[in-house]
Amino acid sequence: MTIGPPKPKVPRLLRPIDIRPQGYAELRFGGRYQKIDNPLIPERNRSTFTFDFDQRIQMNVTGKVGEKLTLATNYDTEATFSFENQTKLEYTGDEDDIIKKIELGNV
Repeated sequence: MTIGPPKPKVPRLLRPIDIRPQGYAELRFGGRYQKIDNPLIPERNRSTFTFDFDQRIQMNVTGKVGEKLTLATNYDTEATFSFENQTKLEYTGDEDDIIKKIELGNV
């Protein structure tokens, strides 16, 4: 007998769940200190410190939830245009279902 938190029950309609993320995320932190010895500039403005922060994310996610729901996502922070970042969620019903197909996102 094992004691622990209860495992969440996933409805049978949503089984199996297969989500596959791929890609990378890069974060850069830095700082820059600058001192200028110019008598024309007030003394408190002669030295400055600024933070440098940069991020780069490239991610692809494909997945399937159950037999009827699929997910596809492509995201890149350096994409030239916003429409290059694609997201698609698709539900495909069986032949005898009332709803045959629903597509959301960039179709």
